[in-house]
Amino acid sequence: MEVIVFDSESAARAIEAALVAEGHEVHIVSRDTTDLWGDLVVLDVATWTEPEVLRLAKRVPNAELLFLVDSLDESLPIEEGIALMKPLDVPKLTRLVRVLTEARSGESDPSELVSFEVLFAGDSPAIIDLLRQVRLVAQSDHPVSIYGELGSGRTVVARAIHDRCMRQGRPFMAVNASALPGDQLDQHLFGGPDPQILRVDGGTLFIEFVTDLAPGLQAKLLRLIEQRQVSIEGRDRHIDVRVMVGDDRARLNAGGPLRPSLFYRLKVHELDLPPLRERARDLKAIMGRMLNRLNDGRRSPISSSAARALDGYTFPGNVRELAHALTHAVVLSQGRQIEVEHLPVDIQRQTDGESDDSADLAALETLDAVAKRFERSYLLRVLRAVGGNRTRAAKVLDLSRKGLWQKLKAHGIPAAEGREEADEESDFG
Repeated sequence: MEVIVFDSESAARAIEAALVAEGHEVHIVSRDTTDLWGDLVVLDVATWTEPEVLRLAKRVPNAELLFLVDSLDESLPIEEGIALMKPLDVPKLTRLVRVLTEARSGESDPSELVSFEVLFAGDSPAIIDLLRQVRLVAQSDHPVSIYGELGSGRTVVARAIHDRCMRQGRPFMAVNASALPGDQLDQHLFGGPDPQILRVDGGTLFIEFVTDLAPGLQAKLLRLIEQRQVSIEGRDRHIDVRVMVGDDRARLNAGGPLRPSLFYRLKVHELDLPPLRERARDLKAIMGRMLNRLNDGRRSPISSSAARALDGYTFPGNVRELAHALTHAVVLSQGRQIEVEHLPVDIQRQTDGESDDSADLAALETLDAVAKRFERSYLLRVLRAVGGNRTRAAKVLDLSRKGLWQKLKAHGIPAAEGREEADEESDFG
């Protein structure tokens, strides 16, 4: 396993020594290193801001993030991250990396679990309607915009459309626009005498995180869609490619990161993927198919307490987070029944915090009070993420500046003190 450790971490050398002794390849790098590639990134959550972590996660989308934390009660910047308590417990670190290595070594790789059969398991109205839309869109050859939260299966849906359309059997290429800077992605797709774009001629190009495309690349993509032409070393070439894009709907708005001409050209077909928390009745079927693949068809029992913990968790990382959780549990349980202690720490933490039947009713709050407390907490979280910038916060929240001001006033967050307020601790992380 290739491991990235930043030189700013106090335990960098200890981590390097321990993991190299286990046969892993460790790279100690500085924060300004541009070319990052690895299976695991280790960082101290106290030395990174949430926006910095989010940018890092986009640069290494296929890597696991391991956070060194002072307390397991800390909120992680990335829902799918793994927490390890400080001071560093070297034997525990090596055991954890060994588990991750085993999980990535074969069919237990979480990324391989989110297949079409898994994503579309169940019979909820939301997933049945999505399957109907996939079949209809597959009959067309126009651009497709696939909206959904991180980990909801956008690439899987794009591939499902490709495999059911007239281009089935032809090349399918998925490109993550956030993983490479604009000039590198431009060179990757269109540079040199034999660019990657020519290899998908006759097939489908899917661009994940399309709003991260540089303006120059947006112009080339628009020309590809409208004229079916690209420029290769100064000469125009005809190329027949169907374009699909994916992103969070909140980021894909007219007048936003995309030029209007491209934005409206991509709106021919639009699909919205339901988050996992809205598919409660499908969860058992999805887990069954994932566990079946993880265990090569063998039955993997889950204790009733572990099943309740999984059923009660909201999975902000959606089906991808569920895949990570089950992979984690199967490896740690070593063929035995999966118990709560085999689940990731975020799910265990939620279970530990649940009230039992003897809970003090006087401590419970009204739904309205909880909603208001959450809204205030989320406003602070957004402000913290954008560095207190009101314009950016309003855009993220899909509010007018006046609407944001009214929300801040209602929750007692003075406009003049918003930057400081954004640094407050909140109950909801």
